[in-house]
Amino acid sequence: MNTNLQSWVDVVKNSFNQIGVETITFLPTLLVAILILILGLVLAKLVSKLIRRILYRVLKFNWFASRINTIKLFTNNTNDSNQNLIIIVSKFTYWVIVLFFLVVTSDLLGWEIVSKEVGILFRYIPKLLSGIVIFIIGMYIARFIKHGIANVMESFAMSGGKIISNAAFYIVMIFVTITALNQVDINTTIINQNITIIIGAIFVSFAIAFGFASRNILESFISGSYSRNNLEIGMTIKIDGKVGVIKKIDNVSITIVNDEMEHVFPLKRLAETNYDIINKK
Repeated sequence: MNTNLQSWVDVVKNSFNQIGVETITFLPTLLVAILILILGLVLAKLVSKLIRRILYRVLKFNWFASRINTIKLFTNNTNDSNQNLIIIVSKFTYWVIVLFFLVVTSDLLGWEIVSKEVGILFRYIPKLLSGIVIFIIGMYIARFIKHGIANVMESFAMSGGKIISNAAFYIVMIFVTITALNQVDINTTIINQNITIIIGAIFVSFAIAFGFASRNILESFISGSYSRNNLEIGMTIKIDGKVGVIKKIDNVSITIVNDEMEHVFPLKRLAETNYDIINKK
């Protein structure tokens, strides 16, 4: 009985001794790991603050932020846009440094699973960055296309320019978003299939509607271009019994004025009827 009790006591003592030895052996490593992690947190904080101050002062960044603001990426206010962008960049830098020191600490402590998973996340950052860059550049291009379409339709005095330009902007942004998601390894196969069908139908409908809507305008522009070469602002002409001085000639119409009122005629009318040039300016 005494022998069995003594053996149990020895087992317990040996277990505690082993735990004590392992604790004493592991404690310096744990302290070093904690110090490294604290150092990483402090360094990340300092670097993020330094980057924030640099970005506030660098004019090139302010220009870039103003470009981003033109596409209303964050807010309609330029100062808010700059502030938000600076915070995002500084916070991103902070967490990159923290992740790096977390990998070092995990390796030091022998936490292979933690080190491996954090390492995978750390290696994913370049893809995430490239996806963000693609999204920002794509949004800027989409904004440029939107303004281009709006200006062209406005120059031809075509209605619906705002709606069509906004539709073009969102269509381009859909493709840009899908491209950015593919870059960060997000499966978009189902989205691609559905979006392709939807956008294809939209383009066909838009082409048909745009063709019918612009038919008269294009007819006026093409047929009137032959006659407008003979006319200049300041000439006195007679069209459909109306006599007046040419005040304005644009892409689709001609405006004449007399003592009574202004008369606006589509340019295609010049090709359909006879007009008289009473005197040149």
